[in-house]
Amino acid sequence: MPKRTTYGERWKILGSLAEGGQAHTFKVRNLADDSTNWVLKRLKNDRRAFRFEREIRALDALDSPHIPKTVDYSIDEPSYYVTENLGDDLKRYALSNSLSITHALHLFEQVVSAARDAHEISIVHRDIKPNNVVIAPDGTTAYLIDFGICQYSDGELTMLTTDEPFGNAAFAAPECFLGREEEPGPPSDVYSLGKLLYWMVSGGRYINRERLSSAVFERIAANNDLIRFYLMRLIRGTVVEDPAGRWTASRLLEEVHATQRLVCRVTQHESRGEIVLTDGFGDEDSFNPSSTNSARSKDPNYPPNFQVISMGGPLLDTD
Repeated sequence: MPKRTTYGERWKILGSLAEGGQAHTFKVRNLADDSTNWVLKRLKNDRRAFRFEREIRALDALDSPHIPKTVDYSIDEPSYYVTENLGDDLKRYALSNSLSITHALHLFEQVVSAARDAHEISIVHRDIKPNNVVIAPDGTTAYLIDFGICQYSDGELTMLTTDEPFGNAAFAAPECFLGREEEPGPPSDVYSLGKLLYWMVSGGRYINRERLSSAVFERIAANNDLIRFYLMRLIRGTVVEDPAGRWTASRLLEEVHATQRLVCRVTQHESRGEIVLTDGFGDEDSFNPSSTNSARSKDPNYPPNFQVISMGGPLLDTD
């Protein structure tokens, strides 16, 4: 139960939403206009007051369309902040909504954009996972939430890495565990983003560390191997043990945009009754049926209206 029912003489508790180790979240009513689409997060563990203050300051500094803004907060007792209630978390959303590859990439692109925006002002989330991504009710928009263990220094609050946890083990980068020499930073988020993408396109499956085997490839929920290749390329650029070997969030965002175009191109061919077997071209290139590197022919294994398109060599190896 909440310690009180009203906060800041403005927010009236309507019910509990969730409870974590650091804070309790509630659905609240705005007494100024009687609206109810708000979430209040209240510190419940005074020993984590420093961490909660860092989260509030980080959110206040962020300006991203895919990170909820704080509309009210208090660092003094009782410590809390309020954001708009934007939807269900991704894990819950995926239980009742089947994610196509196109839809997953659309949402993932927005999460990557949020991480990129945070990194640009030296904020590292450190806990990117399905529970910390919120999806709007219409399924069009994704938001990155819960900066409770973020890495941030604003000149007053400097994060100390030696005695703090670093997120969910299924998504956290190797350097986020105690005993590693590498310093967690922006590459840690990129690693988690790669794990998140795989979770989204494989029906909620996980990658065991960096073991990107053929079995991992085959679990991607796409009927076309080329599309699996495109997605694995994103994962191979992010789920890498060495932080220096990973893409930046900005590079990942560019690659996601390119992948969206590639997937769209293959989908368009398929919609015309054509089967694309291999694709060695870039995302801005088009199929040239007269090229010596291309072949276009009927395939007896498919209905008469289907054609097979072979463009260059395979994009990359799956093992």
